[in-house]
Amino acid sequence: INDWGNVKILIDGKEMSANDSLKFFSEILKVDEDNLMNFSFFIPNDTRLMRELCTEIVKEKTWNYLMKSGANVRIVKELISKVVRDNFTEVHVGPNNKLEIRKVIGDKVFFIDVADIGDGIERVLTYALSLEAVQPKIVLWDDIEASAHPGLVKVLLEWLASKNWQVILSTHSIDVLHTLLDVEPEDAQIIALNKDERDILKYR
Repeated sequence: INDWGNVKILIDGKEMSANDSLKFFSEILKVDEDNLMNFSFFIPNDTRLMRELCTEIVKEKTWNYLMKSGANVRIVKELISKVVRDNFTEVHVGPNNKLEIRKVIGDKVFFIDVADIGDGIERVLTYALSLEAVQPKIVLWDDIEASAHPGLVKVLLEWLASKNWQVILSTHSIDVLHTLLDVEPEDAQIIALNKDERDILKYR
């Protein structure tokens, strides 16, 4: 995968087309080719991808599915309301096809652009809605702590652990590891990677 997200597929040193590789992996993983594209979900620390996912989320078919499943309300309740004092109730699609979050103060209601409430909340909302839409078997999340304060990281780890998928996280933060110990997800394993003075990557 290059910096722009384009993929060159090599299997045993031989370049393959996308169609050939789909067939190859569907046989190995014993997953129907139609379901293979939703088998895993990779979340890099990439603002451009997040914006692209926002564009996909607000498309009518995807958004209707999220609303019908209640994910637009559930994610706010399970992830956002636990870490902010604001009374947020749900996410919806605004007039400019942007994600907005509904905020209640007394008897007044405001709709705020999700991009205006902080990078951490925006990332978590976007990725959580995307995961709810795709329902993958495997989630790969790079730098899970990026833009997120410790409380948000904790509820995010709890939320990921409560779902029926395997999660593989990368982090440079010792705080994330301490939080992982607090959350105690079932069957969790930690692999620590380190390069020695000879540039050899070691693990434990």
